[in-house]
Order: sequence, then structure tokens, then C-alpha cells
Amino acid sequence: MNWDDFEGLLDESLTFFQPARGDILDAEILENRENEIVVGLAAKRDGIVPFQDIQRLAPELLESLRVGETVPV
Repeated sequence: MNWDDFEGLLDESLTFFQPARGDILDAEILENRENEIVVGLAAKRDGIVPFQDIQRLAPELLESLRVGETVPV
């Protein structure tokens, strides 16, 4: 591997999509917690759906959410 290849890989690994407030993204549910849901955003970080947003969901919908499912957040 030459330096240009390495530099290109490094640049690629340091750039990522930065979601903005109001964006709707498909995310994988990583963990259901009592007061939040942790989701993977494929943005080199996880997202958290806070309790106040979870409260807006119908109870039957909330109970149906499973780890590994993809949901819009």
C-alpha cells in the first residue's frame, strides 16, 4: 500500500454524514431502555430517542419495537 492509498482511506474514515435537526433517517434499534431507545444512525455514532418522544408513541407500537429492526427517526 502506498501513501496515497493510505491517505485516501484515512480521509474516507474521518468523513461522515452529520445529521441535522429535523432530518428523518432510517436507524437500527440497538437497545430498548426504560426511558430511551438507542439507535444506530450509520453516522459513526449512536442516537438516542428520548423519553419525551417515546411518550408520543401508541403503547402497542412501542411494545412492538425490537432490537435489530430498522425504524425512521
